[in-house]
Amino acid sequence: MNMQKWLKAGIAGLVTLLAVQGNGAPPAGAYHGTVSRYTMFDGKPISTVCGTFSLNTTARGRITAKVVLRERTLSFKAEGWEGTEGTPSVRMESRGGETLVLAPFLGVIEYMVGTLSGGSLGDEKMFIAATYHAFADQADAAAQAKLARLQGYYTVALYCWRVLPRGDAEETPRGHGYLTMTVGARGKVKIAGVLADGTKVSQASTLMTTPGVPFFRPLYRRRGEIGGLLKIDPDTRDVKVDWSQPTVYWDKLGSGPDGFQARLVPLGGYFRKGAPLPEHTGWLDADGNKVAYHLPGGPVMPQPVMPYGVPVTLAGTRPVVEKGVKPVLSGDGTHYVYTGDNSALATLRYSPLTGIFRGSFNQYYDYDSGGRLVHKVVKVPFAGVMLRWNDGVVNGYGYYLVPETNPAFRSLRIQHSFWIELIYYF
Repeated sequence: MNMQKWLKAGIAGLVTLLAVQGNGAPPAGAYHGTVSRYTMFDGKPISTVCGTFSLNTTARGRITAKVVLRERTLSFKAEGWEGTEGTPSVRMESRGGETLVLAPFLGVIEYMVGTLSGGSLGDEKMFIAATYHAFADQADAAAQAKLARLQGYYTVALYCWRVLPRGDAEETPRGHGYLTMTVGARGKVKIAGVLADGTKVSQASTLMTTPGVPFFRPLYRRRGEIGGLLKIDPDTRDVKVDWSQPTVYWDKLGSGPDGFQARLVPLGGYFRKGAPLPEHTGWLDADGNKVAYHLPGGPVMPQPVMPYGVPVTLAGTRPVVEKGVKPVLSGDGTHYVYTGDNSALATLRYSPLTGIFRGSFNQYYDYDSGGRLVHKVVKVPFAGVMLRWNDGVVNGYGYYLVPETNPAFRSLRIQHSFWIELIYYF
C-alpha cells in the first residue's frame, strides 16, 4: 500500500470516529496530547509523533489551541463548540491558513481527536490525539488517586531498534540514548536526557490520563526532530514496551552526506532513588566497531579490544570495574600485546540518585609510520542509565562515541555511536 492509500484509510477511519454521537460540550479546562503524521521509513509509511498539542477551553466556551511542530508553532482560537446537542466539534484556522478540526473520540468528551491540514502543510494531513487534563483538578478524587500512583522519578532507555543512514557518511547511531522523567503535582513532567549521538534534550510536558507522556523536541537547528508517546503502565509504573512497534521516531535530515532516520523503543519505568546496585557481579559489555582512523596513507582499523564481559563489583555502594592491564610492546618490538578482560582500561562512575552511569575506555590503532610502530590511543566516552523493573531485574543501557576522522566528512563533526550495557544476570 502506498502513502496516499495509507492516508486515505487513516482519514476515512478518523471521519467515522468523529461522526459518533457525543454527550454535550467537552468540559472546560486544558487538554494535552500529540500530533502525528505518516512518515516513510525503509519504503513503508509509519505513524510518527511530529509535535505536541495543547488546548484550553473556558466555561463560556472560548477555545484556544497551540501546535508545536519542528519548523513552526501554530496558534488557533474559536468562540465555542458547535453541535453540542449531538457531536460537539470545532473547526479553527490559523493566520497562515492551517486548519484544525477537533471532535470527541467515540463520543468520549474527555478524549479529543482531530486533523491538521492546509497552509504551510500543503497536501499533508496530521492527526491530533489529546486527553482532558483531569490531574489539574484537586477535587477530582479518582484523578488524584491515579496521579499519586504515577508520581515520581523514571529512567527510560531509548533502545535502538533500527537506524537508516541518509547519506554517504553512513551516520547510523546504534547506541541507546536515555531520558529521565519526573512526574510531579498536577501531572507536570520534567524530561531530560541525552540521545545516542550525544545530543542533549529537555522538555516540560504534561501527563495524559491514558496515561502517557507526550515527548517531542526539534533538533539540529530544526534540521531534525525526535518524538513519541511514552506510555506508562498504571499498575507496574513500567514504560510500556512494544517490540513489534517502536513508538519513538528520531530523524536528522543532515546537510549532505550526513543524517539518518531511527526507530527507538522506550524501555524503563519508575526508579527508586538511592537504591544500591545488586551485590552480585555484573558485566560491562560494549558493541564492537570498525571506525577507521584516517591517515594520509590511508585508513587504519581499530584493534579488536573492547570492554566486553568486564566484571563489575561493588565497593560499598560504588560499582568498580575490574582493573585493566595496559597494553605492552612485544619483546621484539613488532606489535602490542593486549591481555586481560579490560585491556581497554574502562572506567565507570554511577549515581544511585539519578541512575545515570558514565565512563570511558580506550580504542587503539597500531600502525607503521616510516618503519616505526605507532600506538594511537583514542579516549572513548560512554554514558547510559540504569533501569529497574518490579521483578527486581536491574540493567543499564547506553552509548559510546567514536569521532569520525575521514577528511571528506570531518567538518560534519560526526560522532559514531554504538551500544554499551551494564548487565546483571540472575
